[in-house]
Amino acid sequence: MEIPEKEWNELRRKVAALEKEQLTIKKYIEEKLNDDEELVESIKGFRNEIKELLENFNTNTTQMER
Repeated sequence: MEIPEKEWNELRRKVAALEKEQLTIKKYIEEKLNDDEELVESIKGFRNEIKELLENFNTNTTQMER
């Protein structure tokens, strides 16, 4: 069974549109994943800063009790 040229060209256009949309979605997802990774790193940094502040506070409190 042979597909008429007009239908074949329409299928090609549809496939090209789907490929373009797929690339757009892929780029969007990659950007969001990168944003998420940056957010995780920021949170880790804040956690470490808070941990350091608590350790300093505990050290100062212990020294004051002596």
